[in-house]
Amino acid sequence: MSQQERQILGRNQTIDLEKSVPLGISEIALSQILMPDRGVRLANKHEIEIECLKQRLEEKEVEIADLRQKLKEIHEKNNDLQIKLNTKDREVEQLKHRIQTLEDEKKDLQDELSEVKTKVKRLESDVKSLTESSRSDEEEKIRLKEDLQKVEYSLKTTEEKLTTENEKLKKEVKQLKETHVVSMLEPPRLLVLPSSQNAALLHFGELCWQIQGKMYKKVLPKYFSQYRSYKVKKEYRERCQQTCQNR
Repeated sequence: MSQQERQILGRNQTIDLEKSVPLGISEIALSQILMPDRGVRLANKHEIEIECLKQRLEEKEVEIADLRQKLKEIHEKNNDLQIKLNTKDREVEQLKHRIQTLEDEKKDLQDELSEVKTKVKRLESDVKSLTESSRSDEEEKIRLKEDLQKVEYSLKTTEEKLTTENEKLKKEVKQLKETHVVSMLEPPRLLVLPSSQNAALLHFGELCWQIQGKMYKKVLPKYFSQYRSYKVKKEYRERCQQTCQNR
């Protein structure tokens, strides 16, 4: 029982005694004369009240003990909770540190990813350039092959024409030789060659000049000029120079 409860209990007992005890001595004497067993009843009443108060005190003590036990349990739980709270705080700090570490790693990975993307773009650009260059080289190769085929065709055509012209020239030369032999069998009359022989020789030279010019015009049409004379050796040399320049 606390001191405050004891003070309250004392006040109640004083009030009860004041109510039960007479105010004056004459009244006490009168009450004893008129009611001789009143003191016994008052004593019994006080004993009953004391027993009730004792019982109430015991109940209060039991209740106080229960409250103290509960308070103790609450303190223990509070201590446990405080320990758990401290543990949770440490776990939270560890998690925060881990999160920060992961954020830093994430940033590093993002930087690496950006660098890799840049390298991939550069490689794609290089591959594209190489592909275009390869395509351009392939196209140039095809164009050169076509030019070579054209030149071969032109040479073949020119060769056929030259063969035809050569056959004609052979026939004309044969005819000239036969004519010259006949003229040699006859007695010489003039030192000057017959006009037909001169004409044939001039015609032969003109044909040779025209054939070489036509060959040059077929092979190198851009550089052909009708006011120049051409030879097969010169045509071959200039064709080689042009091929090297194109490459």
